[in-house]
Amino acid sequence: MPLTPQLLAVAFDQRVIEVNSSQTSRRDEEILNLNHCFQALKCIYTAEKLNDEQQRFVSEKFKQRIKHRGTVDANKWEVDLLRLPNDSQLSFLRVKQGHLQ
Repeated sequence: MPLTPQLLAVAFDQRVIEVNSSQTSRRDEEILNLNHCFQALKCIYTAEKLNDEQQRFVSEKFKQRIKHRGTVDANKWEVDLLRLPNDSQLSFLRVKQGHLQ
């Protein structure tokens, strides 16, 4: 989740994943922004106003996304995970030794 234009928050299972850099690459930013659009229900959070190009990007990605099948209510919780393509590995995270990749 973006906190400021230069800072984002990432949650992960530190038993399996470790941070190996405090910097993101251009590709990391593309992956994170794309998945932010695909996971959003109605809108995305940004730290500052989007420019026209960014607004067009978000609008186009919202049109391409698949409707979520997961639900959370008082009686049940069903997860609907997004499977990322193989080229979507984030450069600042890595799987710890001894865990499947």
